[in-house]
Amino acid sequence: MYPYPIPHYIGPKMGVRLLILAALGLGSLYVIHLLAQDYQKIRKPIQAAKALLNIGKRDLSAQLLEMEKENVSTTESTTTESQEATIDWAKIIKYDTLSCALSLICQLSASDDLKKDTEGETLYTFVSSNINNTDVPSKISKAFHLGEEYNKNHPYDFKKCYTEYPLCPYSAKTMLSILQYYTYYFG
Repeated sequence: MYPYPIPHYIGPKMGVRLLILAALGLGSLYVIHLLAQDYQKIRKPIQAAKALLNIGKRDLSAQLLEMEKENVSTTESTTTESQEATIDWAKIIKYDTLSCALSLICQLSASDDLKKDTEGETLYTFVSSNINNTDVPSKISKAFHLGEEYNKNHPYDFKKCYTEYPLCPYSAKTMLSILQYYTYYFG
């Protein structure tokens, strides 16, 4: 039927494997999407980005006045924003079957390099300030403290988090770059 023999590794099992791999990949991307939505809540708004969106508009006087009012109100309410910002950890853990969020938290607390990134620093600061909160599930605090233990041994020892959470196909750098792209395009 075919002019060449079909290799033994291609067959009906290959299609099932491909479907499983695609489903796992989409599931982990959905969890990163949920984390990115909650990340938007804890991130401070960038006023310069709003100004860039107004390039090419005819009348900027009303928009500039609105930006000045927002700038004054954001400086006055920075303490209330940090208290109001919350992440729905239960929802993230519910949909995080591959433990990508836990792996991200573990790697963030274990690595000093990842904390130098803007998104990494913001997320690490938020998690570390709220880790003693009663609303944070034990899985999140376990991942955070596990990463801190790895960091005590060596500041770049975040690869041990891969063995703790082996199902997550993404590294923390990849997940943080996805957060960065998400905030850039949807921010």
